[in-house]
Amino acid sequence: MERPSWREIPDDVVWLKNRHDLPKIQQVFPVIDPHDWSRWLTLHGFYTWDEPTPVDKEWSELPHRGIWYQLRSYIVRREDFAEMYAWAQT
Repeated sequence: MERPSWREIPDDVVWLKNRHDLPKIQQVFPVIDPHDWSRWLTLHGFYTWDEPTPVDKEWSELPHRGIWYQLRSYIVRREDFAEMYAWAQT
């Protein structure tokens, strides 16, 4: 997925604070099996999007922007949920 506004916002701090065109989590984390069209949820993943590098330049020659999502899941017994939730908030 290419972020459409990699350079539409020239100021880096303003670009970092912009959330309007981030990749939608709902489109990233579900997985559909092409064999039977069953839907699965990803429990662990790392997703990255990097600003394209012009063909006449090297990646390391230019400032560049990137986005990443990291997903980690924990399976918790119902009776342990409150304790796990309190831990996760810290």
